[in-house]
Amino acid sequence: MKKALLITTALLSLAIYGESKDITGDWKEVKRMSAKTGTSIAYTDTMFFRFMSGNEYVSQKKGGFIYKGTYKMENNTLDMGARFYTILKHTKTTLKLKDDGGIYEFVMYTPQDGMSKLPDEPKAAPVTDITQMKGHWSEFKRTSDHTIQEIDYQRLIKMMDIFTHFEDGNWGYVFATRDADNNPSWHIDSYDSKSQVLHCSGRDSRDLKVMKCQDNELVLEEKGITYFFRRFKQ
Repeated sequence: MKKALLITTALLSLAIYGESKDITGDWKEVKRMSAKTGTSIAYTDTMFFRFMSGNEYVSQKKGGFIYKGTYKMENNTLDMGARFYTILKHTKTTLKLKDDGGIYEFVMYTPQDGMSKLPDEPKAAPVTDITQMKGHWSEFKRTSDHTIQEIDYQRLIKMMDIFTHFEDGNWGYVFATRDADNNPSWHIDSYDSKSQVLHCSGRDSRDLKVMKCQDNELVLEEKGITYFFRRFKQ
C-alpha cells in the first residue's frame, strides 16, 4: 500500500512539473482564467516575469512598475514573497500558476521592444582561471532555492581570500560566519575551469560552483544556496 502511494505521488509530481524544474528565463502571461470556474478572463495588465540565477526575479505588469525580489520553488509551489502560487504545470516552455485571484498561463519568450521593460541580466563571462577571482571577497547577500529549517553558522560563508598564485599549499581560504578573521575553516585546493568549481577542504570537503566573476561581483552556489560577494577592499 505504501509503495503504491509513493509511486502515485511520484507520478503526480511528474505530471505537475512536466519536462523541467529549471524556471530561469523570461516568461510572458498569455492567458488568465477564473480560479473557481476555469473560464477565461479578459485582461490588459499582462504579467512578465524574469527568473534569474541565484533565485532572484524581476516582475512587471504591462505599463506598471518593476519589482525585484527572491523566490523559492518547492514541491508544487512558487513563493515570490509578495505573491504565492501553486504550480499547476511547468515545462521548458510553459508555466501555469494559480492563486486565489486566478489561474495564469505563461510561455517562455524573447523580450522585444515594447513588450517588456525588464532590465537585461548581463551574461556571465567564463571564469577560465582562478586568478580571475583574486582578492578579498565579502558576502553582501545570500539566497536559497529552499526554506532553510535550521541555519548552520559554522557552514555559511562570510568571506573568502583568493591568492594570485599557489601559496602554502593552497589557493586561498574560505571563512564561515563564526570563524575568526585569522582562522578559516577551509582552504582552496584547486579550481576546475571546465566545470567552474572551487574544490575546498578543511573542516570537511566542499565544492563551490562559480556562477559569475565580473564587475566586482563573485557569485558562488552550493547545494541550492547562492552567495554574492564583493571586493570592498583591494
